Amino acid sequence: MQKLLLLFFLFCFGIGFSQHPGGGYCELQSQNKTWFYQFKKTEDMETKVEMVKDKILSDLLYFEEHPEIANLDDRRVMGPLPCVTACSIRFGIVYSKSKGLKLDLQKNPELEDLVFELNADNVDRIELKVQHAANRYSHSNSTKRSGVLIYTEDKELKKMIRRAIRDMEKS
Repeated sequence: MQKLLLLFFLFCFGIGFSQHPGGGYCELQSQNKTWFYQFKKTEDMETKVEMVKDKILSDLLYFEEHPEIANLDDRRVMGPLPCVTACSIRFGIVYSKSKGLKLDLQKNPELEDLVFELNADNVDRIELKVQHAANRYSHSNSTKRSGVLIYTEDKELKKMIRRAIRDMEKS
């Protein structure tokens, strides 16, 4: 009887404190879907620009609070796996026919000032590039990442972009 009770206890304890099976759910998936849905419903350019700025900054904060892990198959991770940057929406600004800049504040925190300068007056249009593949947020296929393109023809914003690119190249 004691052996049975011990085995039952070990079984229950093992299930309750088992290690992560790997390949977990990314929290950003539902947040991104909600954001895309709300963005598509919005018609006002000023609100759209604010939504873009808020999303860029909220993704940055998410990854500061939940750093990526190097190995997604690491079975020592308990609880939900942190998302990888491939889960986040890719944001870019196009400032001429063939020139653009990826607004990745994780890799280039100096672009934060540029993000804050975006407004309805200096943004011409915003395009969504939503990938419709079933594994849109898959960790293994980052090429199917959704994105947002911000187009501008504003001379002052273009100067800021060029200055930011020069600063990035120096550092």
